[in-house]
Formats: sequence, C-alpha cells, structure tokens
Amino acid sequence: MPNENTSAVRKCANLARLEVTPEEEQRLTDDFARILTAFEGLTQLDVSEVEPMLGGAELESVLRADERRDSLSNDALLASAPKTDGEFFSVPKTLDSGS
Repeated sequence: MPNENTSAVRKCANLARLEVTPEEEQRLTDDFARILTAFEGLTQLDVSEVEPMLGGAELESVLRADERRDSLSNDALLASAPKTDGEFFSVPKTLDSGS
C-alpha cells in the first residue's frame, strides 16, 4: 500500500509527465522521506531571537540611472542594417497570410 511519500512522488512524476519505474519510484520515495526528515529537524530550531529578512541580500542596482538623453538618428540606426526599406528595417516575411 502506497504511503504519503509514494503518493507525492507519483503526483510529481505525473505533473512532470515522467514515466517512473517501480525501482525509481521506491528510490525517489526514500529520497523524499530523507529530505522531509531533514526539514523536520529545522522546525526544532529556536529562531525567536532571529530578525526576519525581507530579502536575500543587500544589493545595489547595477543598472545605469534612467536619465533622458538624445537617441540615435535613423541614419545611424540603419547604417548597420543588412537591408532597409527607406527609413525602416526590412525583414523577411515570417507568417503566411493564409492565402
């Protein structure tokens, strides 16, 4: 009779659309049980003196400041284009019109 961990392994395999042999199912069930046992140990820790974290790390933005500046001219933008159509990029057709 399947236990709760076996049911969880079967559900995960089904959701992931994986075929799992009975041997793999047993191994994964054992692995799952060990993982849950490890997490149960964490519930025994006294964290009453630990301040909750709002984020994973204190990081500064690596992006440049969002400041208005002049953009490139059409001529400069189109200078490296392989093909243009007047003032626009020319690209191959990718969708059939259905006719």
